[in-house]
Amino acid sequence: MHIKIWTVAALLSLAVAGNTVGATDVNREDTTFVGEIYEWESGDIYKMKAASGQVIRVDLGEYGGRLLHRTPFSVSGEMSRDTGGPLLVMHRMEYTDPDPFAEYFAALRRLQEPQSAGLALTQVRDKAFDHENPVSDHPMIYQNNVKQLSASELAAYQKGSIQSFTVLPAGSKVVFIGRAIHTVIDREVMRFWDTEGQAIDVQMNGAYCPLGQRCIVYGTWEQRGTGAYIQLDYMESLDLPAEDYR
Repeated sequence: MHIKIWTVAALLSLAVAGNTVGATDVNREDTTFVGEIYEWESGDIYKMKAASGQVIRVDLGEYGGRLLHRTPFSVSGEMSRDTGGPLLVMHRMEYTDPDPFAEYFAALRRLQEPQSAGLALTQVRDKAFDHENPVSDHPMIYQNNVKQLSASELAAYQKGSIQSFTVLPAGSKVVFIGRAIHTVIDREVMRFWDTEGQAIDVQMNGAYCPLGQRCIVYGTWEQRGTGAYIQLDYMESLDLPAEDYR
């Protein structure tokens, strides 16, 4: 969409003159500057920068706060001067709505082109990026009771941090508060952080936790050749105050 905006002064001048443009308007040569908003100075005065790097002070009037930064447009007006120096007072401006996909596809093309130098960029997504919406045992929260445990059985689990579990024998029933940060094996193993930032792999046993979701995780402490992990028995999402989740 191509848009033209005139200032109130310009519209009033047209109203007075009707459809006839006066001789003074024909003879007046406006200064035109093409660039983008670079910096706000004060009031309606902004600094604009051209592609060449040239910077000019422009009085954009009432439209200054509505224009998009980083969107080039054309300003026509009369050169003036104030205490800050030369100033272009806008009479008319023109801009074309930006293509919201232009930068995306430009960046995508750069990724696909061979890079002669510098760091190669690689887009990496979590293995569960395309995972369907999780199925919950509760209508209001994420809950997966994979072992069908009762409240009394859950109360017997030992609560602590991952670090405190390291001294426990395999088979111990443990519970910790944490969040899912990574899918190790899609639909099988997820990595969690506890509230102290310690990581542990959890064998999910058919359950799924959205990445970043805070949960209380009940499970069985196990050992294997590559280290300790937890077999998930029960999981429930929760919302903690920020001061309680370091």
